[in-house]
Amino acid sequence: MFPTPSAEETIFIFIKYPSGTTHTFGPLSYTWPLYFLTHVIEQHEGTPASWQRLTLDGKRILDTDPGTLASVGIKNHSVLELSIVPIKRRAKKPVIYIYPPKEMEVSVEVELKGAWEFETVYPVVPVEKALTGGRKGERILWEVVARRDGTMTEKGTGLEISYLYWEALSIDTPPASRPTSPTEILDAFDAANPNLTSSNSILLHTSSVPAYLDKTLKELGLNVEARTSFITFWLPSFQPHTHIALLFLPQSSYSAAAPLTITPKPDEVLRVFMLFKGINEQNVSLWDAQRTWDWREIVGVGSVVDGSAERFRVVEWGGMEVS
Repeated sequence: MFPTPSAEETIFIFIKYPSGTTHTFGPLSYTWPLYFLTHVIEQHEGTPASWQRLTLDGKRILDTDPGTLASVGIKNHSVLELSIVPIKRRAKKPVIYIYPPKEMEVSVEVELKGAWEFETVYPVVPVEKALTGGRKGERILWEVVARRDGTMTEKGTGLEISYLYWEALSIDTPPASRPTSPTEILDAFDAANPNLTSSNSILLHTSSVPAYLDKTLKELGLNVEARTSFITFWLPSFQPHTHIALLFLPQSSYSAAAPLTITPKPDEVLRVFMLFKGINEQNVSLWDAQRTWDWREIVGVGSVVDGSAERFRVVEWGGMEVS
């Protein structure tokens, strides 16, 4: 994705990590814009560009600087120091819809493992500390009476609702090296270090995002109400940017980090979780404009079920902005 430097432009640099180790990066070009360097580090080591703080001879280097590597003094065999400043991220509005074939009592448990913790839940229920498989986490449990029309009554509070709602805040953890394709994300989603790069996401002009989302969410199995709620919730977060990069997590990866247990067991559970970030004009060239993604395959969606069928369905959607 980065232009190959000519022999005359080629440089190699050294970057000292907080652990004390030094990594060699190259071949690079001294004519590259500065933001190329943070993206090279992200793709090579997995440290998100937004977490990186680079210094050269004691002076902070900003990847938003419009200059080049050469213009800030980076040359062949320069030694830069890298510090890592984690950013807390919020998983916003995962909401859970329940569509039973008849009125029934249902228990809904959400557990968070590893790098995040509950910030808000509705209806309000106690947040319990949990320890599963040696990993610390948290757990919430709703007991509801669910009806065919999608409405529910939460038994503890008596509230009548159309969905269950939770939000979570990431917990700072060191980033680990990560895969470059959504289909390679086999382990639990890491909320503190979400993986969104030019190699695993689609880039869209902001004006085309709503139509793209409506089409994609319909293909994934969300009904009109859920699609409309999803798009209108996230639209204000898209609008400050000219371009948006986005991806949808594999259900297996998302569920490993946030297991959802429904009793009695549904016939079908669909969990849709989007990562996105705003991309400025200077970074647009990092994305392959011709590449397309089969989100049904990546998310792991089976055959589309007729909404009128007598099946017990659970649908959840949510997302996270990667700054």
